Amino acid sequence: MQVQIQDLSPVEKKLAFEIPWETVRAKLDRAYKELGAQVVMNGFRKGKIPRAVLEQRFGKHVKSEVAKELVQESLLHAAQEHKIDAVSEPRIEGADQPLKVGEPFHYQATIEVRAPVELKEFEGLPAQRIRVTVADDDVERALEHKRLAHTEYRPISGRTETAASDALLVSVKGTVGDLPIDRPEAQIDLGEAKYEPLPGLAAALTGIPVDAKDHELTLEMPAEHEHAEVAGKTAVLTVTIKDAREKVIPKLDDEFAKDTGEADTLDELRGKLRAELEKRAGERADRDMRENLVKELVKRNPLEVANTLVERGIDSQIQRARLSLAMQGVDLEQTGVDLSGMRAKLRDGAAEEIRGQLLLEAIADKEKIEVTDADVDKKIGELAAAQGKRPAKVKGEMLKEGSLDTLRWRLRQEKALDLLASRATISEVDPPAPAAPEEPQAEQPADEEK
Repeated sequence: MQVQIQDLSPVEKKLAFEIPWETVRAKLDRAYKELGAQVVMNGFRKGKIPRAVLEQRFGKHVKSEVAKELVQESLLHAAQEHKIDAVSEPRIEGADQPLKVGEPFHYQATIEVRAPVELKEFEGLPAQRIRVTVADDDVERALEHKRLAHTEYRPISGRTETAASDALLVSVKGTVGDLPIDRPEAQIDLGEAKYEPLPGLAAALTGIPVDAKDHELTLEMPAEHEHAEVAGKTAVLTVTIKDAREKVIPKLDDEFAKDTGEADTLDELRGKLRAELEKRAGERADRDMRENLVKELVKRNPLEVANTLVERGIDSQIQRARLSLAMQGVDLEQTGVDLSGMRAKLRDGAAEEIRGQLLLEAIADKEKIEVTDADVDKKIGELAAAQGKRPAKVKGEMLKEGSLDTLRWRLRQEKALDLLASRATISEVDPPAPAAPEEPQAEQPADEEK
């Protein structure tokens, strides 16, 4: 077999094959021999059908199958001999031509390959890490969030009308302009108007009987509304309160700190919240620094990427988006998003991500980084703990899904990134100042008519 290899680009090769007639003939002889041993035809004993008869009846099919076999074997042989790291199925030309007696078999294959990676610069790369700072206001907001999380919802006692401290479960029927409304259940916090289904509804439900049934309301919708179809319309509603609860928000004191089970005093709780916020900020700073370090690695080590790898990267990003939305109860296909436009927007980012992965893989190869079974088992243990499952069960599921090799690859990528960060020149910088709100432009006076 002869093969000529032409480099169309760093990520694409064209292979021209010539397979001698002797090899083709041997394949045809074996194919007809196997066929003759299996076929049953009237007038012939099994295994005694003349080859000419087989060629006349099955020749086209046999030659097609032999050509496929020759293509598969020659491609595999060429890939191994010339160390071709293909990343896609080859595009075949000429293999559908009929095999001719006494002539070699010719065909061509165009293959996308993984470009050779030349590590020019990866040690001592500059990187910036945001200095971790947690303001007192951040701690107080976290404390307030925790306080609200411990809110109790108690049955209303001692009064007959709703108050701004209440939370209601209501059914709402009626219309807003020409639009019908029928909500069998809607939760409304009378003290949080920003979450109300319609503007003014929380205020209108404050001070009515706690057991109100078919209570009639008329609300005027504001002219400026995010939903144009209800802007400026009149809402005519009938509301029934199905449940009314009084919100009891705990005071910020030592007793509250004890009730959380996290501290004995309010000051101690503040200290723990500050430490938690600092830890999260530190993890975020490390993550951002490492992402920027990979971008710097890509910038200093230019690398072409096969289109097939980019497409796979886009598929991976879309899948991550689909899973993220699914966890929020949203189906990506039902959002109306233009998937083709989405793919175009993701292309550059996916190419950069693939470049980073290939360069980290090259670092791992150069530095002989290995992932041990103990590394894999440790990570599986962490995943199992997060999912509330036994490690053996998680490992069994991964083996069944075929994702264990992917986990091992990711761990190797992380180790390579750890090494890259350990040899980087990292400087701490202050976090960027919050952007100042834009000042409204002063209205320019109109030119006076002359």
